[in-house]
This record gives sequence, structure tokens and C-alpha cells, in this order.
Amino acid sequence: MSTRVLEVPDAPRTLPEDLDLLVLAAPTHNRRLPSAVSRAQAAKRGAPTPPSTGIREWLDAATIPPAARLAAADTVTGRSWLSGSAAKDAAKRLHRVHGRVDVACHSFLVSSFQGPLADGEQAAVRAWGRTLVQGLPGQDAR
Repeated sequence: MSTRVLEVPDAPRTLPEDLDLLVLAAPTHNRRLPSAVSRAQAAKRGAPTPPSTGIREWLDAATIPPAARLAAADTVTGRSWLSGSAAKDAAKRLHRVHGRVDVACHSFLVSSFQGPLADGEQAAVRAWGRTLVQGLPGQDAR
């Protein structure tokens, strides 16, 4: 499978029509997708310098092919309704802005605000990725 991993500032605003799968990933900030304010706050806590544009802003301006399958992942420091979810926020934005309701969402646990992934989460990421590619043209789920 041909893949590309892009930071948001490098992502095209118009995605190719032959795109099979779009996976969005972001940390959860204040129970949602990162905003300009939350990215700046994270940078003050020692996170890498944030990009000026995040997934939230990119989604508002992007053109996504209607046939593309969509998935959203996030990282969270806990698993409860109090943690919130950037992935679910992305799915709501995809519905509101792009009319899409078919978004696969998943949260992955990190051991602290700056990571790394908690024990066992790397395997969970790989398993989720395999489920995403099942059914794509010419792919099997090895």
C-alpha cells in the first residue's frame, strides 16, 4: 500500500480523487482537537513548537473526496468521558463541514501529556491500522 504521512501545514487543501483512506491523528487538548490556543499552551509545557495550522483549521478548508474512507485517532491521558476525544471531535467536524458520518474513531493511551504511548498501545495502533486497510482495493490485512 502506498502511504504518505504529512504534518498539517504540508497537507494539500484538495485531496486526490483516488484517495482510498484518510487517517487524521492528533493529541486530545482540553477534550477536543487542538486549537491555536491549546497548541500554544502545550508549547509552554515543553511540547514541540506547534504548527500555526492544525487539523481543526485544515478540515474547515479541505476538499475531501466523497469515496475516501475516513478515520480519526487521538492520544489521551485517561479513558473516561472526562478525557474527551480529539478523534470524536474530528468526526463531528467531518460531519458538520463535509456531511460525513462514516468516520472510524480510536483513542490511544499515552503515559503523560508528552507521551510516549502507554504499554500495549503500540500493538493496539497496529491492530487498528490493519482493520482500517481491510476491504481497500488490492489489500489484505496481514
